[in-house]
Amino acid sequence: MIDQPRAEDIESIDSIIKAFYEVISGPAGAPRQWNRDSALHLPQALFFQVRKDNSIRVETKAQYNARVDAWLVEHGFFEYETERETRLYGSVAHVLSTYESKYALDGPVIGGGKNSIQLVHDGTRWWIASAAWNSML
Repeated sequence: MIDQPRAEDIESIDSIIKAFYEVISGPAGAPRQWNRDSALHLPQALFFQVRKDNSIRVETKAQYNARVDAWLVEHGFFEYETERETRLYGSVAHVLSTYESKYALDGPVIGGGKNSIQLVHDGTRWWIASAAWNSML
């Protein structure tokens, strides 16, 4: 079952990408916004993590959330977009989103990279269909 999305999260590609980063970000001890997050993604959405050894971890959104939740809450983690390239063709969008990561909002940058995010529009709203990235770990 998909949670009801916040209207401001799905108004545009800009708003859904903004929410994509907000839901994973938060200080140590703060639960992540997984219900809000699930409303951004198609139920069939997949995540592709390319590891340093070039192996690829493929997960559903639920599997990804379950794997990272405890670590995010324990350590605190903030990820935010610094640059974006968007390509549109009809009801399909590809967003190449450059980001930086920190353990604390006012802390030093600990890493960054590019998220390759694919979105589809169903005639009513945009949905995240998949995301792929190179892992720092």
